This record gives sequence, C-alpha cells and structure tokens, in this order.
Amino acid sequence: MKKKYWVAIVIALVLAAIVGPYMGVRTSHNPEVHEGDVIFQTSKSRQSPLIAAATLSPITHCGVIVMKNGKPYVLEAGGIVKLTPLDRFIDRGLWGMYWVKHPEQGDGNMKLKYRNVLGTPYDLAFDMNNRKYYCSELVYDLYLKQYNTQLCEPTPIGSRLTWGMGDEMKRRGMDLKSLAVSPKDIFFSSHLD
Repeated sequence: MKKKYWVAIVIALVLAAIVGPYMGVRTSHNPEVHEGDVIFQTSKSRQSPLIAAATLSPITHCGVIVMKNGKPYVLEAGGIVKLTPLDRFIDRGLWGMYWVKHPEQGDGNMKLKYRNVLGTPYDLAFDMNNRKYYCSELVYDLYLKQYNTQLCEPTPIGSRLTWGMGDEMKRRGMDLKSLAVSPKDIFFSSHLD
C-alpha cells in the first residue's frame, strides 16, 4: 500500500481516538439494536484508507440492522449486498469499534424490505445511478425508498479530498461530477439519533 494511504490510516486512527468517545464509540458484542438502526465502523478493507482520507473521518463503512429469527444481522454492501451476523460485522471492524444510530422517529418496530437487493454487486465507482450499491448508498437508498427520508444531501465526488487518488479513481471508472454519500454523511444525518 502506498505511503500516502498509510498516512490516511494514521489520521483516521487519531481521529477515532480523539472523537470516538464523544461520538459514542462502542466495543460490546451485545448492543441493543432494532431493525432499521444504522451501524458504522472503521473497516479494515483495502479501500478504507481512501475513504478515511477523502472524508477526514474514521467512519468508513456502514450497514442497516435487520432482525432475522430474533437475531440481529447487518444488511451491508461489501462484495455484494448481503446479510452478515452482527457479531461478525463488529469483529471485522478496526479494534471492534462501532457506532449505532437509531432513526429519529423509530419505535423499534421498523421492518425493512430488503430481499430484492440481496446479491446486488458492489459499486467500486461510487455511482448512485447504476444497478450496484456501495455501503452508504445502500443505507441512503433504503431510507429514501422505504421511509421517504433523505438522510443527507449527496455531493459530487470531486468535492471530497481526493488528492493523489487519480489513478485509483480512473481504474474504478469514478467521475468527479458523480454525486455520492459517505458513511460520515449518513452518520451525521439529522434523521438519526
């Protein structure tokens, strides 16, 4: 991995250490969650340092809680859109850190319709106008379509800190004018508590 990406990881870790306690960071494997809650983490994926650098945030991955047979799962876009047991999702995050946000008007009885998105391919280009999903787009789209709630305002990819990422962006087919939402954008949504 290039040196500049390691610098981004260090920045993200420092941010996590500084702001984590104020943002309600958790490390328990038994959080109280309800369907429709949004869970965030610092991913250990190869692209996590790019997301951390572009958004200046330790929050690089997110998903939505789904209850299945009384057990919590995370509906997430990673490789494909899939359900991941909550404990496994937490274990995959850096140091087991995660944040959970609840819908502002949720009563713990929300039900998501998600079967139609299972198996959808991952969107490496972060393009909100194709038939693929990246993590925060999946959360954004579910809330918009099912709850008529726009969690945040999409912004052009070029408005992010993408210095030095040109080759990677070109390889992925990313367009600086494309609108996108990041895990950080979702985290700071006024519609989540």
